[in-house]
Amino acid sequence: MASPAGFTECGLTQCGGCGEGTVGASVLKYQESGRRILISVGGANADATNMDPDKGTSLADAIWQMYLGGQDTRYKGWRPFGPRVVLDGVDIDLEQTSPTCQGNPGSAGCVAVMEGWHNFVVRLRQLMDADTRKEYYITAVPINTKYADPTVSFNNYGSYTHGFRRSHLFLDP
Repeated sequence: MASPAGFTECGLTQCGGCGEGTVGASVLKYQESGRRILISVGGANADATNMDPDKGTSLADAIWQMYLGGQDTRYKGWRPFGPRVVLDGVDIDLEQTSPTCQGNPGSAGCVAVMEGWHNFVVRLRQLMDADTRKEYYITAVPINTKYADPTVSFNNYGSYTHGFRRSHLFLDP
């Protein structure tokens, strides 16, 4: 697998790489002081609606390899903050609602999106739990609820992040 344009041996050139004074060095410094650094997935302008079960699993695997504890040699040189930086988790910020969910949260398209994000969280949690080197976190604010219908939504919890059971999101005490 060849590195895409914009990558160097220390990661994405636009992200600051892994040398002295870079984003990667800052992340390591903050982690050494006890702070946890998470990567955010989504955002106000992200298209959280372009998801299905297979994409959810694939996205989790890619984020694991590039930002978290992944050690797949096919990703050598693809870690944007450098090979030593292992972030502490993922924050899910899904702010858009699929047009297929508006007024019809039980539609096949809407359910596929919810199942995709469910698979994303389940797969990430599996990878995180299998890595005993450190404790990982998955956080989410359940803001995408205006079209959620608990009677028809995935796992009876509502739309997107509401579709994930608490035990998948956070480390159980």
